[in-house]
Amino acid sequence: MVQALLSTEPRQYKDTKTTNFDLVMKILLSLTQLESDNLRKQVLQLIYSNSVFTHYGNSLVALKCNHDYSTNENVVQITEIKTHALNILRAIFRHSHLAHAVNSYVEGGLIAAFRSYDAVTWAERNAAALLFSALIIRIFGVQRTKDHINLTTDNKMNYKAFFEKYPNLLSFILNELQTFVAMDDTLIKANIQSILLLLSRLYYNPEPSDVQWKINDLADLIIQCAKSTIFETRKLAARALVPLLTEQSVQCVLTKIIKNIVSTEANHSSLNLNLIHGYMLQIYEILIHFNFKSFESIDVSWCEFLKQTIWIIENLERKNSKSPSFLLAAVYVNVCNEICKVDETYMTQLTPIIYTIISHLLDEKLKRGPARELYKLSVIKFIRSIAKRTSIIQQSILIRIYLHNLKVPEMQIAVWSIVPEIINEVKYSDALVPLLNYTFNEIRNSTYCFHRYSPELQDSMFDFLYNSLMCINQIESSDFMRRIDICKFVLNEIRLKNNKNGYCERDCYLRLLGKSYVTLASLNKYEEVINLECTNDVYNSFCDYLWIANLDEDFRKSVFEIMKNLFLVCYKREEYQYVQIQWWTTVLQLLLNNNSKVRYEAFLLVDHLPVHCTAIDCSHLNLLLSKFFQCNVRNTHPECMCIALFYWSIALLDNIDYEMDDTDVFNKCTNYDFFEPVEVSRICAEFLIENMKPYMDIILPDETIDWINSLLNVEFQKSISFRTLVRNYESYVPIFENKLHDILNPTYRNKLLQILSYEQYKGIKCIYNTST
Repeated sequence: MVQALLSTEPRQYKDTKTTNFDLVMKILLSLTQLESDNLRKQVLQLIYSNSVFTHYGNSLVALKCNHDYSTNENVVQITEIKTHALNILRAIFRHSHLAHAVNSYVEGGLIAAFRSYDAVTWAERNAAALLFSALIIRIFGVQRTKDHINLTTDNKMNYKAFFEKYPNLLSFILNELQTFVAMDDTLIKANIQSILLLLSRLYYNPEPSDVQWKINDLADLIIQCAKSTIFETRKLAARALVPLLTEQSVQCVLTKIIKNIVSTEANHSSLNLNLIHGYMLQIYEILIHFNFKSFESIDVSWCEFLKQTIWIIENLERKNSKSPSFLLAAVYVNVCNEICKVDETYMTQLTPIIYTIISHLLDEKLKRGPARELYKLSVIKFIRSIAKRTSIIQQSILIRIYLHNLKVPEMQIAVWSIVPEIINEVKYSDALVPLLNYTFNEIRNSTYCFHRYSPELQDSMFDFLYNSLMCINQIESSDFMRRIDICKFVLNEIRLKNNKNGYCERDCYLRLLGKSYVTLASLNKYEEVINLECTNDVYNSFCDYLWIANLDEDFRKSVFEIMKNLFLVCYKREEYQYVQIQWWTTVLQLLLNNNSKVRYEAFLLVDHLPVHCTAIDCSHLNLLLSKFFQCNVRNTHPECMCIALFYWSIALLDNIDYEMDDTDVFNKCTNYDFFEPVEVSRICAEFLIENMKPYMDIILPDETIDWINSLLNVEFQKSISFRTLVRNYESYVPIFENKLHDILNPTYRNKLLQILSYEQYKGIKCIYNTST
């Protein structure tokens, strides 16, 4: 209500501030700072002193009565007042009509949110989090990347510009960070994460400014945030530190952090693993961010660092009595990896560590503890990186590591996920073939317990089998039978058990299913596997435009390649006539998709089909119709094309999901430039009337009648022509009396589309009358 009143208040320009708007914003921000003492007096003073409500103060005598409230009642009242105030502020900051007017209150809103993060009650903390989220969008704009880490400058702001725009915020943030740094290590300060998240959205240009001297203080405080007991806070501190550094200051900061790590380790009596982990994260983020080509520009003693930190790996082993930290070890291995990428000479010093961590993957030397799988993943990544650049690690050792960890429960998903990448990296077929054989046999032997595996593990195995099929094409022909075995296994075993195991609608399985089918079908030798039942099942599962349209771009590219092969397999075989129509139906739906990239990829698919087409109008839809006609005109039953076009016009366009906006007025999901249902019906009908006159009076096969009956949920009699079928369908078309109850009916839109679509076929009735 408050938002509605403020947003509809007359103003000359968008950023014009009115007296009422300023007073209401000041009252709301002041309400978030209430204290429990003299609560009623504070509220009355806020609302009735120098505000738009002043002249109402004398009329509300009841509010001026003195009441004695207990401390607990005051706390409850304050919580309600603050929560409502924060929620109203969030609504105001989110409202697009007030975007310019609220700019001068963003600073106060941020401070209010940060303070309420430390509130006693969940309701107030939750309201503060929602307000902070709204303010982040108001300051930096709607996020334009997939994640909140790899942001572009569109969602960031310069430090100087930010703190000049919100001058009081810098001193507030410094005070909050100083308070946190001075606190006991075991205590948690809730608003620190939000402050660090805000700072990570800023970037620093080394230009002279008034905030220059405070930036150094800010960097020092962020470094000290590494002590937090909360993992996410340590990560945010590392990310917030990096934008503050320049090429001139990074050496000093790295040296300081390394010195802190070494000095902390030297004091064994009070070893703080969280603190060292926080420091290590900061080093890792610096190395990633600056992407050094060499270490010549910075004078950092990496040799001393590596020598003094070997204990991190040693503490992980059972023979060592000290406390392990796999989380710390994972980041440490990542740091070593980045150091070696910049300067390979450090591999010599790291050789003992490399062989130690390899033994951790092959032998049972490690202690139990949280994040052990993260450590092993970092080790595998490090080892793969070394194997690519040097010959320190032999291919046979790599293969042993992968094969061993395929059976380790905590590593199965991760290792199966990277095996496809490993296959592409292995340089010799004598090493690759045993790896393929072993992994394929592992999957074959595990089918009896496949239903127990997590969806992630199942998808990893499906991806491996798909990549195996892609990879086998590139190695010696002697392994040709292995490809056949994989295809038969997928079609004969995995496909037949998909309902039991629940993976029948998942992307990785469907891609593998399609690839296995086209690989085997292209050989024309395995009719016992590629029968009509198998073909129908594969096409029914794979040819679904919804899952294809929602895929990631790279994944979708591989699926479109399989779609092309599915066409090549079936288009010359008349027994596959109905799956051909299903294939063309899916491509038509993709051509009308809202995503322009999907439409373009579908157009390329149709354009590259090896079908000669002389269409003058080469629009997307006309090209598809022309090639569809050329593919089927020489079939035994070309009249079935008429049925397909009629189905596309009448029923296909109802299968659309609609997404309405807040007012239920505008359909946001439909692009009417490419998908206007009645226009599509008109094009199909005109194409049918123009090109298929000779086939309209041919008696349709019984199986074709059964097929259209099942699709349209109707009951046409057998032994009729297409022209008769169109005339008989009129009895299934709804009738409107143009009354209010027709329009208010929830099915009105679909019925209207059905009527308008059928009207496009009135020309067929006219042709009938002329011919007789």
